[in-house]
Amino acid sequence: HLKAHDHSHPQSTEIYAKIDRLKSKAAENGFIFDSSWMTRSLNENETIESALCGHSELL
Repeated sequence: HLKAHDHSHPQSTEIYAKIDRLKSKAAENGFIFDSSWMTRSLNENETIESALCGHSELL
């Protein structure tokens, strides 16, 4: 099981590389990540995309 931003899975490198490719493809096609429902502020080095795309229930 993956947890938010978890890299312990043996294939995590491949999984997160695929997520990055999908995020790029989505942005190229005009997708805008919706942060309106987020209930917390972003951390200093965090982006909306990284906050929304690192949850295992979304994988």
